[in-house]
Amino acid sequence: MKKVVTTRLGDKVFQMEEDAYDYLRGALEKQWKRQELEPLVARELERGRASEDQPITLERTREALAALGISAAAGNPPRRPDAPRRLCRPANDRKIGGVCAGLARYFDVDPVLFRVLFLVGWLCTLMVPGLFLYIILCIAMPREQE
Repeated sequence: MKKVVTTRLGDKVFQMEEDAYDYLRGALEKQWKRQELEPLVARELERGRASEDQPITLERTREALAALGISAAAGNPPRRPDAPRRLCRPANDRKIGGVCAGLARYFDVDPVLFRVLFLVGWLCTLMVPGLFLYIILCIAMPREQE
């Protein structure tokens, strides 16, 4: 028997198997606009439901998230506490060169913070020094092995 969890998404209440709830929570925690996504996910989970008494399964949760284009693997993967920190450019979570995502993963913060800081620094310093800093970091930081 699987443990069932009661949760609220948007304005709807769902009964979910514990593994489905953990998967959904992990996927939504990594999303930037979580509050806007919750009602969409709730609607998608409701769409494939046979009855309200039946709990949502892990497979159904994966299907609903995939239909919305939400990946549970997006964002920074959790780091093991005993794993050494290593400054590198990630292979999959990058917009241009991966510098901001690599710095964010190293300091355990959201990559958007570093992207905004680089953009502001780039605009405030008449563009040239900020661009050179980004290029230097892109060359100096090793690329993560997949």
